[in-house]
Amino acid sequence: MSNASILGVHPNVLLLFTALWVLQRGHGEGLLVALVGGVILDVSSAAPFGMTIALLGAGSSLAALGRVNVFRGAWYLKFLVVAGATILYNVLSVAVLRGAGFQAPLWPALGRIVLPEVFVHMLLTPIVYALVRVLCLRLEPATVEI
Repeated sequence: MSNASILGVHPNVLLLFTALWVLQRGHGEGLLVALVGGVILDVSSAAPFGMTIALLGAGSSLAALGRVNVFRGAWYLKFLVVAGATILYNVLSVAVLRGAGFQAPLWPALGRIVLPEVFVHMLLTPIVYALVRVLCLRLEPATVEI
């Protein structure tokens, strides 16, 4: 998926999927998705090992706040959660890379990478959310009580 781009932005589909999975299934399952996906990405990237796992865990923790929110049924909640998780993921990513000795400027990255990525994630949220809902229904079909 690293070669796919929308409006010149490479969306972080795993982050998007993880945040929306947390809203549907809870923080525990979201952390499991973050762990499995993070290990796969960490093994195949040049970033410090464990960075993606930690960042996805932070993003899923932020999404868990949306799950316990009073306005859980609000249509805009998933958009706020995805925007917050995207910003948190990218800011922490720059901080970790700078701490590891890489040249990673924060303010230019916010304007040229993070904000366009938030916009693209907003566009993809309804599609990925529908996919997550269908997957959740397949994994745990509705029960009928007699």
